Amino acid sequence: GEGRVGKTSLAKALRVKNFELQDEPSTEGIDIGEWVIPKEEFDGKLDLNKDFRLNVWDFGGQEIYYATHQFFLTRRSIYLFVTESRKEDSHDTFFYWLNIIRLLGGASPVILVLNKIDQPTKELPIEGYKEAFDNLVGFKRVSCHADYKATVESLKEEIKRIITNEELLPQV
Repeated sequence: GEGRVGKTSLAKALRVKNFELQDEPSTEGIDIGEWVIPKEEFDGKLDLNKDFRLNVWDFGGQEIYYATHQFFLTRRSIYLFVTESRKEDSHDTFFYWLNIIRLLGGASPVILVLNKIDQPTKELPIEGYKEAFDNLVGFKRVSCHADYKATVESLKEEIKRIITNEELLPQV
């Protein structure tokens, strides 16, 4: 997504136990972090003999980095397309990102994440996006603010659901 929509905070909230929201500098390039999900959290839905490891790639959203994204978007991934509730994104921006993911990521599943819902929110034409992009498999409203911790937990559960879905991620 665009710059300053909370991608870095969300990436940390997914990976860091007891995450506390703080002001983050804009990401320059790409930050890669590891998220380890204990095998027990999959309730036997995956035949794992060790914990499940995901690499979380936090892409800088400033336009100067757009050209580099093509080298890192791949198949066999789950994409979180993050926007924020206050930002006045044009639908062209949404179609740009969703098209780039489809072009370079193939049928990889995408979750559209409306971030910063602790602030006044906007409505998004989710059904229209789902009709245009069949790999858009979910929509989550989240905030990394401490009072909204359950929203990030719900996103984590959605990601685990996708991981265990053979139709969405057959390689797992």
